[in-house]
Amino acid sequence: MTVETAAQVLIKPNAVAAVVFLAIYIILFLQLIVVGTVLHGEKIRVGNQLIFPLHLDGVTASQYGSDGTIKLLVAIFSTCFVSYYFINWKYLSGLWLIR
Repeated sequence: MTVETAAQVLIKPNAVAAVVFLAIYIILFLQLIVVGTVLHGEKIRVGNQLIFPLHLDGVTASQYGSDGTIKLLVAIFSTCFVSYYFINWKYLSGLWLIR
């Protein structure tokens, strides 16, 4: 095996991994935008009508959940995301000896 083919064998998996990690970071960034929108976006009031394709007459927002339920789900998601992020960096710092 020549040096050029050995280099190509090592570069191709790194390129694939870079594309995969870029896609993952884009997805995580979009999730942060969604969570930010839920936390700081326009509030749904009780009188607002949410129109779904299956419900032509519209259904009030209060029938699908409360403001507390949404905040609880956002808090659970955010806690899982932040804990995963820091645990991942803790493991990587042990592997890569980053101090």
